[in-house]
Amino acid sequence: IYDIDPTCALIFSKNMGELTASQLKSCGIDVSLGPVVDLDKGNAVITGFDRAFHSDPAIVTDLAKAYIEGLKNKGMKATLKHFPGHGAN
Repeated sequence: IYDIDPTCALIFSKNMGELTASQLKSCGIDVSLGPVVDLDKGNAVITGFDRAFHSDPAIVTDLAKAYIEGLKNKGMKATLKHFPGHGAN
């Protein structure tokens, strides 16, 4: 989405953070173990399951910040996540 419309992607990321927080809080969970900040560099575990925001570290940073803002808007804490061995080669 970011490559087509960066502004839309940032809004979408923030909205997804808000939605995630709302859903988790409804189950009594108050901390998110996300967002995942691995880079999309072709690893099947990351790319194949759409687990990365982007391949560019600067864009991942911006999208992760927006997601975290969404979490915070709903009163949830975030924990940046990395899957060891699944990042860039």
